[in-house]
Amino acid sequence: MSRSLQTSVWKKLRIWFFSGLIVLIPIATTIYILWFLFSKVDGLLKGVFYKFSSSLGLKPFPGLGFLTVMLIILLVGIFASNYIGRKILQIGDRMLTRVPLVSSIYSTIQKISQAFLSGEKAVLRQAVLFEYPRKGIYSIGFVTSESWSEAKRKTGKQTISVFLPTTPNPTSGYLLLIPKEDIIPLQISVEDALKLIVSGGSVVPPNRMREVRLEKSEYGTEPPTEATREHT
Repeated sequence: MSRSLQTSVWKKLRIWFFSGLIVLIPIATTIYILWFLFSKVDGLLKGVFYKFSSSLGLKPFPGLGFLTVMLIILLVGIFASNYIGRKILQIGDRMLTRVPLVSSIYSTIQKISQAFLSGEKAVLRQAVLFEYPRKGIYSIGFVTSESWSEAKRKTGKQTISVFLPTTPNPTSGYLLLIPKEDIIPLQISVEDALKLIVSGGSVVPPNRMREVRLEKSEYGTEPPTEATREHT
């Protein structure tokens, strides 16, 4: 085998190998995360219900704990959706909010859960651009709420609450109160902005991808010359 042919074969193998990784890594990671969540939820009540099913002469099976937890959540949801259930839950809610230490923990978790799961209003409203951590450097964040009256009284400016997520883990980040005039709205969806953040900037939003492709197809890899501009 000639040296050039050998190099070509290795190059092809390398391309195929990395193509395989690109395809398999997202699939394997997704399966692993789903399996991890399933096993954790399944393990919550696994021991209790395995003993209960054995005492009834029933053969336990994998996923029994998971199905039981899902059933309990569904039943609580049905209970909370009717008039009597709502009244009972309101009484329990008032009791929990009066206990000194419990009230602060319960109220905080309750508000976060309602914000993310109620579906009435998106927590991350809009993707925006702003100068951070210093002038001339821009960061992407998400508007979470409008002007906060206390901040406006103290600063004399209308500020917007903006969540600045970290890369590659957008679940952690910083709350910034930014003057409204310093915020630049972005014409991309929240989902596309999150993809951009998680990927460290490698997954470009579709509209920008189209612009890049157009530039390459029109001028190639070289910058446009005067002759090219006149021709176009």
